[in-house]
This record gives sequence, C-alpha cells and structure tokens, in this order.
Amino acid sequence: MEDWHDCNDPAELRIRLDVALEENAELRAELAGLKAENQRLRTQLGMPAADNPRALPLVPDPPAPAVVGEESGLPYADATSGTEVKTALFRALFAGREDVYATRWVSAKSGRTGWSPAEDNPFAKNKNDAERVFWPLTDRAVYNHLSRPEPGSREVHLGLYPLLADDTCRLLAVDFDGKDGSDWRGDAAAYAAACHDAGVPALVEISRSGAGAHAPRTRPDGLTRERSGS
Repeated sequence: MEDWHDCNDPAELRIRLDVALEENAELRAELAGLKAENQRLRTQLGMPAADNPRALPLVPDPPAPAVVGEESGLPYADATSGTEVKTALFRALFAGREDVYATRWVSAKSGRTGWSPAEDNPFAKNKNDAERVFWPLTDRAVYNHLSRPEPGSREVHLGLYPLLADDTCRLLAVDFDGKDGSDWRGDAAAYAAACHDAGVPALVEISRSGAGAHAPRTRPDGLTRERSGS
C-alpha cells in the first residue's frame, strides 16, 4: 500500500484517491470473477456451495474522551474556535517552562537527529553559560510548530521542558513502545481509559516511528517531582 503521510498537496491527494478508487473497483471485479469461478468448479465436482463467511464480532466503542472545558480547569476550543483560543488550549495541555524551549535538528551530513535549546547563535562554540540567550516560548513559536511550513521552509518542531523552576510539573508523558513484546496499542488505550475514569485529561498519539504511542497527561494544579516519579 502506498504511503501518503508525506503528501500535503490537495491536487496530488485527489489524483491518488482517484487511482486508489479505480484499483479498488478492479479488485472487486476480479474478486467477483474468482467467486463465480469457484462456484462453477464446486458445481462440476459435486461439492456444496461455500458457506457465507461468519460476521466478525463487534468492536466495543472506545471510552468517551474527557471534556476539555471549565470543569477540567482547561480552556475550551473546538474546530470553529479562533487561532488564539486553540493556541491557549494547546499551551494549557502541553505546559512547561516558558522561558526556554527546545527545537529538533537534523544533521545534513550524517542524518543524525536531536534536540537542543532554542537560542541566539546556537553554533557558537566558545560561549560560556552566562552568555547564552535562550528564546522564550511564545504563541508565535507554538503557531509555527502547529502550522504547515511555507514552500521552501523547513518544518519547525518544538520540545518542552516540563520540569518547572519550583520542581513541579503540569505535564507527564508516558511512552508505550512494546519493546518487551507487550501490546503497546492495548496498553495505551487502557491507560487513556483509566485516566478518563479518574477525571484526568489525557491524550494518546502515535509516535513518529509509527511503532509506539505517547500519552501526555495534564494536571493543571501541578505535581511535585517526587509524585511524578521524575
């Protein structure tokens, strides 16, 4: 199956969709022909008609997501909300230090990736710590992180520093990677359901690799380092 995750051009997606629908119709016609041929051969051999396939069991509905609003201590936003409201909700859900944030980099030579604090003159090697000027986390920085890059521009990926100056944090991130052979999908779903039952806002997202999940959990009132386990 063709991978479409890196395509953002609506016209290209429309073409790919038309091709996929056409291929789907051809496969359905081929399947109908194979079924007819199978039935003809069964009749010639005196075999009974194939049984209809058993219906698959119904998949239970997932638990309803926690409502984000006044009761949870978080601002409310939906698809019709303006940019400022959506940004405020995002920053309330993903809350960390606001005096500094990290950016993701990719080495043009080796392809190696990593994260570093956003700052003035990041490649200056002779600076001491007192001379470093870190960039504060602003609404514009968050907007750039969430927006599609302009043609010719690179994507902007932000990273948070969740531990605050008073040794508390408002965000916990749980990583499910299945490296021990466990079912990371089921584990992540169970964790999200438990958070929902406890009234704790939690989100689940597939990791960049596609082979795991992250579950950020928000506590507007904050947690100490000891309670969070960090």
